[in-house]
Amino acid sequence: MAFPPLSRLLYDAPTYQHLGADIQEDKQEYSASEQQRRLGLFHELFRREALQLVELLREQGSALVFITAPVNLELSPLRACENADSSAVQSLQAKMHELMKGGHAKEALATLEPLSQTVPGHARTHHLMGQAYLELGDGARARQEFEKAQAFDCGQGRPSVVDNAILRSIAARHSLLVLDFADDLARQLGQNEVFLSDTVPQSFPYQKLTDKIRHVVARQFHLLGRSEGKKP
Repeated sequence: MAFPPLSRLLYDAPTYQHLGADIQEDKQEYSASEQQRRLGLFHELFRREALQLVELLREQGSALVFITAPVNLELSPLRACENADSSAVQSLQAKMHELMKGGHAKEALATLEPLSQTVPGHARTHHLMGQAYLELGDGARARQEFEKAQAFDCGQGRPSVVDNAILRSIAARHSLLVLDFADDLARQLGQNEVFLSDTVPQSFPYQKLTDKIRHVVARQFHLLGRSEGKKP
């Protein structure tokens, strides 16, 4: 197992700790701007650590394959950022939600689309737009809006579309292989029920991913054997 050098500056050496009753959840409430800064910092640290991991493994002559984390795009945002929210926006969103429940997705979009322009970055608005596009059978547009909703979510604790995008960008820049598990799942949006729970996919997508990993590992060992003049 390899760790990027930056991690040595950020984290203490791992030690075993007994989790007693004195361990308490951090229940501090952060403002929208504070939470946005925190999430931005998390993503930037993730990007830098991934880059350092690439450099480290290349120095060691090792192969690296990225696997994107599964993201359930249809989940409602955990928290709308308050600096993009207001009682007027919430009231309008509630009306559009009721309109969509009545089967009027197209009419709801006529209001939601300009709302997303006048009040940008509101996770709930983009989520409603994703639901409307999905109802209208436009899976590609639905995916775009669901991904925006996830990216603008001021909550945390779920796999991130932003971190997945970072991995794809790094892989493209450094000619690395990506097993895009998140994309495989997103392509089935509106077609199949692929998640057992909010964050855990069913077994059949994992089986497909396992087959891809097996193929990549077999191919990598074959290429290594050939480059060293050995039989695979």
